[in-house]
Parts: sequence; C-alpha cells; structure tokens
Amino acid sequence: MKSKVIESRFEAIFTKEELERISIREECGIEVVVADLHQMSRAAAKRFIKNIIAAVRLAFELLIVHGYHHGTALRDMFRVDFSNSRIKAVVPDFENDGRTILMVGVAQ
Repeated sequence: MKSKVIESRFEAIFTKEELERISIREECGIEVVVADLHQMSRAAAKRFIKNIIAAVRLAFELLIVHGYHHGTALRDMFRVDFSNSRIKAVVPDFENDGRTILMVGVAQ
C-alpha cells in the first residue's frame, strides 16, 4: 500500500523519463526505492535524488545505482559530499561498487 502512495507522489513530480529510472519494492517491511542514475550529470543526479527524498515522507531505503566503470564522480558525490537532514546512514554496497544505499528517515 505504501508503494502506491509513493508512486502517486512520484507521478505528480517526475517526468516519464525520470519515472523510468525509478522502481519501488518492499523488503522486510521497509520500502526500497531504486534510482538508476546512469549517464546523468552530477547536477541532474543531485536534483533527482533530492526530489525523491522530498517526495517520500516516510522512512525508506534509497538504493542509488550510479555505476563506476565510466568514472566515480556520482559514487563519490553520494558517499562523501551529499547531505540531507533526513539521511541517517550512507552504506556502500560491498557486493557492487556501482551502488550506494541511503537510509532515509521520516520527514518532520
């Protein structure tokens, strides 16, 4: 049910092309939003992720798929330089260096 609420919020905010970059699933009772940032600029990726965080008002896991074969600028930005008051933890995916997990808390 939560996924449907998240989807409807996303549909009001994002373009069709941006929506194609997002998937939502539930794992162990927590919503997981997957965002594919391949071939996005740093500025576009930063805006995209900030908009996702703003749109989802509950606690969730944000799995960012940024890749690393064509450079590490996005990976480094989300693991080192990115900040948002709702981010509770930044977790590198140790099985796949092209992904980073943000644990996002509830909106105040």
